[in-house]
Amino acid sequence: MPWIALTEEHVLEGLSTVDLDALRKIQQAPGALDPMPGILARTASEVQGYVATRYPVGQAGTVPDQLLSAAAAIARWRLLGSLPIRQLSTEHRKGEYDDAWSRLRDVSAGKFALDIPTSPATTQPGPAAGTTAAWGSTKEF
Repeated sequence: MPWIALTEEHVLEGLSTVDLDALRKIQQAPGALDPMPGILARTASEVQGYVATRYPVGQAGTVPDQLLSAAAAIARWRLLGSLPIRQLSTEHRKGEYDDAWSRLRDVSAGKFALDIPTSPATTQPGPAAGTTAAWGSTKEF
């Protein structure tokens, strides 16, 4: 299963034209910093953290195709939360955000299956020292 780089386009496609116009006005304000690169990196990393409890992960910055919508919803909520206006942070978007975290918890709990990445990362996350190994092993570190 391909893993896909989480991009700004994935995040913004869930916004209306009016929302995008408001967002662009804020981004063009003098001294405005673009929070998107950090949000994308942090969200992809967290998705990989949930996936790594059961599966090998793809390359850095990528998420499973099956979790792209969830990752985009999380990143979108974080982007909107970083803005000085709150009108874009609707209940619908909060629901998408909450559902996305629920999906990640389901992956971690083995309730939502994923395909193995076709191009796994060369270095895979592992359990912390003194914890049980990943993927069902009982070997202690």
